[in-house]
Amino acid sequence: MSKLTLLCGDFSMNRPGIAIITYDTDSSSISEVKTGALPQGEKLTHAEKLVCLYRWLSEWITGWIYDADTPRGVPDIFVRERHAPRGMWDAVAIGKVLGCADMFAMEFGKEFIEYAPSTIKKTLTGSGKAGKDKVAAAVTEFTGIDYFEYDDESDACAVGIT
Repeated sequence: MSKLTLLCGDFSMNRPGIAIITYDTDSSSISEVKTGALPQGEKLTHAEKLVCLYRWLSEWITGWIYDADTPRGVPDIFVRERHAPRGMWDAVAIGKVLGCADMFAMEFGKEFIEYAPSTIKKTLTGSGKAGKDKVAAAVTEFTGIDYFEYDDESDACAVGIT
């Protein structure tokens, strides 16, 4: 069985979500999905949130790679949603988060590929203007997972399915 593994990110300052999706390329199907989200406290500074994000990403991926039951290698592709900031301060905050994610990826010799939100929505639902509920339903259809603790996990899966 040939596999392709993606680390997928829906990065934000307050609750970043990630997913690892493994595809069986022989059958063109998803063989494994793992998701996670990091709720950040409102009272933390940006710097504190970035430190938490970097540590969480490192611990999360290391736990997945070195799982005692199923040891694995580094995911083949790192992919994330491209952000369109809503203003100057939003641009500064998301720039910090994406820089942190880029630093993390470089630890593994990888760079993130980015998809525009409209591309993700169109790929999953047929409409680049689909709402979150339609995207979430498509993610459930593709992955078989009908419950995510946070919508950021489902959003990260949507990026990887694209």
